[in-house]
Amino acid sequence: MPFAALWRGIVDPRIGWQGSGLDRVGGQGRLLVAPDYVHVRFWHAGESAVIEAVLGELRDNNYVACRFSGGEAAARRRELRARFLAEVLARLGFSADRRADLVDARLQGVPRPSGEEALGHVGRLLACVPRLDLRLDTEAAVAPYVESFLVEDYGRFA
Repeated sequence: MPFAALWRGIVDPRIGWQGSGLDRVGGQGRLLVAPDYVHVRFWHAGESAVIEAVLGELRDNNYVACRFSGGEAAARRRELRARFLAEVLARLGFSADRRADLVDARLQGVPRPSGEEALGHVGRLLACVPRLDLRLDTEAAVAPYVESFLVEDYGRFA
């Protein structure tokens, strides 16, 4: 089930509970699940994340879509967080579009196992980014966080 793959990413023990996105689950949100479908909307502290996926037997119908926006930090810091998200998602194979602090990303036509792996990455992003905009203050600060995430060095996000 796609939700299970997303959830495994959110609660990945390598990230740890402190500083993770787990507090988002207690915020406002929406959840719709079916055996081949998930639609999740988290909204916490002005930051919004919408994740939707269809992962069935027909590869051509499968997709993982994400939208991240907002937050309570200053506009420049939200934009740097969005740059981090867009860069990570693009390097994971998503088509990613960023405008200011809004990121839309989509992975289309993937086999179910690849889609589940992508949802795990998205879950880990949800767990890693809640306070990232407080740490990003320059363009140069983004790249080290991108690289840390991609090599699964989640300690930088704690």
